Amino acid sequence: MQDGDGHTARDYLAILALTAAAALLSLPRAAAPFNFYKPWHTANLDNEAFWNESHTGGCSIHKLPPVPSVSGVVRVPQTHFEDGLACGTCMEIYPTTEGPLDAEALHHMLVVDGCEGCPENLLTVMPFAAVKSSTRAHATQEASWRFVPCPGLANDNVSIYASFPTRATNYYFVVSFMNAAVPVKHMRMYHPRLASWFNAERNNGAFTVSFADHVGSLDEAKMSPPIRIDAVSIMNESLVTTIPGFVEPNHPNDPLSLNSQFQKQERHPGMTFEERKWLCEHKVGGIYGLSGNCCPAGRCGDKCGGAFCEDTEGGRDECCDYEVILKPACDGEHTPPCRITEALMPTLNVTFNRACTALGGTFGQGGLNATRACCPSEICSECATGERCTGMEPECCVEEIEKYAERCEDRGAPPCTMRNVDLVRAALVDGNGGEPPPVDDITKPANISLRSDAFSAADRTTLCTRLGGIADDRATVCCSAKCASCDRQTCETDSECCPDMLRAHGTDCSNASAVPCRMDEASKDAFAESAWEICQHKLGGLSDGEDACCPSDCGQCGGMDCGSLPGGTAVCCSTGIHASNASSCDIDHEPPCLVTAATFFSVKADVAPVYEREVLCRRHLDGSYDRDTGVCCKRGALGSIDCSTNETTTAMAAMAACSSGSNGNGTPALPCVLTERPDMSIKDRWTKRRVCEDYIGGVFNEAREVCCPIECEECGGEGCSLRADSRPDKCCSKEIRAA
Repeated sequence: MQDGDGHTARDYLAILALTAAAALLSLPRAAAPFNFYKPWHTANLDNEAFWNESHTGGCSIHKLPPVPSVSGVVRVPQTHFEDGLACGTCMEIYPTTEGPLDAEALHHMLVVDGCEGCPENLLTVMPFAAVKSSTRAHATQEASWRFVPCPGLANDNVSIYASFPTRATNYYFVVSFMNAAVPVKHMRMYHPRLASWFNAERNNGAFTVSFADHVGSLDEAKMSPPIRIDAVSIMNESLVTTIPGFVEPNHPNDPLSLNSQFQKQERHPGMTFEERKWLCEHKVGGIYGLSGNCCPAGRCGDKCGGAFCEDTEGGRDECCDYEVILKPACDGEHTPPCRITEALMPTLNVTFNRACTALGGTFGQGGLNATRACCPSEICSECATGERCTGMEPECCVEEIEKYAERCEDRGAPPCTMRNVDLVRAALVDGNGGEPPPVDDITKPANISLRSDAFSAADRTTLCTRLGGIADDRATVCCSAKCASCDRQTCETDSECCPDMLRAHGTDCSNASAVPCRMDEASKDAFAESAWEICQHKLGGLSDGEDACCPSDCGQCGGMDCGSLPGGTAVCCSTGIHASNASSCDIDHEPPCLVTAATFFSVKADVAPVYEREVLCRRHLDGSYDRDTGVCCKRGALGSIDCSTNETTTAMAAMAACSSGSNGNGTPALPCVLTERPDMSIKDRWTKRRVCEDYIGGVFNEAREVCCPIECEECGGEGCSLRADSRPDKCCSKEIRAA
């Protein structure tokens, strides 16, 4: 037996019928923080028969309930469809010319599908009534439109289906919510053995959860019903329920009554599997296992729990799941073996807060999914939520960042969402009790350091791929990219593909100039972490998020209308840089260029290209860098330079290299020489300029040592009383000093 889409019963593992909640509609839609309810737009209308109960579109609305106020359905461009979040909303459409819909009349239509590739100003409408005989099919007409609430859609006869297609397994789930009166924006699923909620990814109306992406083996990832889910609508109502088990298609269990469960409630984020693992490994100093267990490192082999756990040095009591789960929670008194619980949430948020501060942002938490967000401090007095967002820029509102911003580890700067502690840990500041140094304590060096973390096999494999090679099964060596595989079967034909040969006679990757090489412990910190870091931090360019690096003058790298940016297509567009056969980025090739595998060997972590030396000189030594000689000169009164190219050229032979202790008191003596491999301990000093500009987010006045708000653009000087809406108390250094 086939359904309307041609699927048979074998195409599904299960279909579970749930009852939609009429209670959702009792909430006032107009007050909802939903971004689709926008002002009027203009568009062209096209008429086409694109929807029926067999072809349901991206919203999967199988059967429309009686909605008297709706006269048809509409398909909107992907720009407005927002990956299915427009499902279940209505549109007011007001045609201004003749066509399929009556002109100069208000029509209410229900969004049922998105149109990938359609122009942003084209809507496809399908009125329920017959098209007027005088109008041909696909006729277009001009109209104004806007999104509006769609009351009266839900009723007791409408069901929500949670379906599990064939490709689903007991560790990979695909869930579709169909016939929902209000779209489901977010879903997460609970894994009892991992003791964590896992957020689902959304793709055109369906949610996917793969537990295998988070653990080392499929056995650990597997899960059986009952399945606990947490679904959240665009109206912020939360549905927490349990799917009791798989059922045959067309023979569902009795529908669960969810009316009492769909309700608006405060959401607590809990801790993800990655966050629990990070706390165990980085804060408690253990090895993470299942169910929140944290075993002592060094006594349990390379994992916590699993087969033969009782044969380890720590034995059953310290290394086996069924014993560790009975231990106390990890805290100041209890170290591994112990359990990672939500009592460590404050520690986690302190970590996020410090990471955001180091990125130049202000930390906030809230929104639909209790999102942790980092707002840009230069324009945001706070990272606000709810009503406090009124009148603020979108970049300062957690709810807006939650919907549209990238992750901090991808974007590298606010506004961004902070979701994976492990990937932003490099930005943390460990000093002064875990907080950045206070402004009035800037003469003391801040201890900026990273914990020496274990170099895992997964990290080694990732690094090998970044270096353009292929890792062996234990990730101990990185074979040449020309190898079909990196294993013993290739040893007789090619030494560059033989792990045994490379382990015995190969060069360590930390000292190599190309693959193949051995993945030694030092290589963990020898290379930049991403193409983005090399492009933006070391070369001063702008990354396209992949391998292209544009000059900073472009303002952005790639994207729409990049050809109109300063420099044109060949300089500011990813495609243009590739088409021009741009050089590989290295110590001598600044943007535009391509970050290749060779770049990672050329611009290693301890190598400072010219741009990075300029940053080190200005931010950390409070000086000004001379490109011709490589000298970091001391700033004089009002920021003038007290050494020139001619003078420094003469004194180059006798000039010391810049280091944190070259002045005898923990500070560098200027002028000094910054080489390609500078003493990076100079980063341990927080200069007054760096505290003002990088930590506080202001602008610094050298002469008076005053920090003004960023909106002043310049601190002190002529015309300061007219800046920032005529606020001399903010922008004039003399007034600030007097206060």
